[in-house]
Amino acid sequence: MYKIILLIFILVSIFACDNQKKLVDLKENEAFVEAMTESKNSFYYINTNSYPSNRKKLPIGIFDSGIGGLTVMDAIINFDRFNNTDLSYGTDSFKDFINERFIYLADQANMPYSNYAEVGKENLLAEHVLKDAQFLMGNKYYSSNSSRNY
Repeated sequence: MYKIILLIFILVSIFACDNQKKLVDLKENEAFVEAMTESKNSFYYINTNSYPSNRKKLPIGIFDSGIGGLTVMDAIINFDRFNNTDLSYGTDSFKDFINERFIYLADQANMPYSNYAEVGKENLLAEHVLKDAQFLMGNKYYSSNSSRNY
């Protein structure tokens, strides 16, 4: 689980930081990552035991700081650079992610991500990214506006 969160964090850090100059050290957010991965009593804990045994059926999560990420999602959905039968490089006229499901989160409350690096707030950006990942991977959300419990 820690490896998944670390991978998500690294990928987003690479794309979000100004000119890709630096990555954020996860040590600043180590307590939060531990709460997500190990502290079962924490609100932020992600219980992967409740995931389906066939995790290949889970949706691919995409999050961005605004609607510009929809362009990225469109590019992913329409991507066709590999043969879906033998996985060789080259188009086969079938979208590579044709059998996948997606979930998109527009984090407009913390947008735009690119500005954080410009003003030296990379660690705050890292916190937002980790919380977005926790939301997408967890089950602590309200199912409707009238729900009292998540």
